[in-house]
Amino acid sequence: MTASQRKAMFGMCKQLGMNEDDRHALVLGVTGKESTRELTDRETDDVLRELRKRLGDETVPPEKRNPKAYRPEVPGMITNRQKDKAFALLYDLKKYDETPSEISDGARMAGIIRKELKITAYEGDYLWEWVNAEAAGKLIEALKGYVRTAERKAKGRSSNA
Repeated sequence: MTASQRKAMFGMCKQLGMNEDDRHALVLGVTGKESTRELTDRETDDVLRELRKRLGDETVPPEKRNPKAYRPEVPGMITNRQKDKAFALLYDLKKYDETPSEISDGARMAGIIRKELKITAYEGDYLWEWVNAEAAGKLIEALKGYVRTAERKAKGRSSNA
């Protein structure tokens, strides 16, 4: 068992309000072994999986998983679902590229935001800084249009070949 696995196990047990006896009973019930020191990697994973299941798979809140990446939603601004949808459409669009682009996905999205919404956007942490929910809807519709056009062109290329 690694140090991080041990820390995770003890942390989840604490979240569940388990004392040392409860933890030993859990390990014994899952693996048939009395001590965490005796566990194989697979048995450790089994115990951790059981703990996650008991916690409802939400062991660590998102703001603590990666605090630098976590950005709570701001009312009236683009939602996380809208961001995910925009990037999903961008990935759909990339499928139709004739030649792979050397531009990163973030830079490509920033360019589309600048073109379609006339909003300053730069690749990185502040890509969505000035995109409100209404503008995000317009962006998503524009991306859908880009994907439809790319599909049509791809079908035209394949039928002409």
